Amino acid sequence: MAAHSLTLLTSIERNVTKPFNPLLGETFELVTKDFKFIAEQVSHHPPITAFHCEGNSGYILWSCNRTKSKFTGKSLTFTQLCNVYIEFPDLNEKYEV
Repeated sequence: MAAHSLTLLTSIERNVTKPFNPLLGETFELVTKDFKFIAEQVSHHPPITAFHCEGNSGYILWSCNRTKSKFTGKSLTFTQLCNVYIEFPDLNEKYEV
């Protein structure tokens, strides 16, 4: 759980290219033998993406990622605002990162 959360934060910090920004309401679905993943663009301005993932090994992962921007006249600041929620129903445990 910790490794996955840190991977998300590291990719946000080092991403200098244009972010994934699909059309409003567009979804991305990935189903493998190990997990099911779905993401949707729920807002275009500001861009907000929500995702939900369920693993066969007994975990549920979801988040809503958005960016807050601030322009002061001399600088432009972008702040990633995202909480990742991880649930292990078999263990009756829930985490917020």
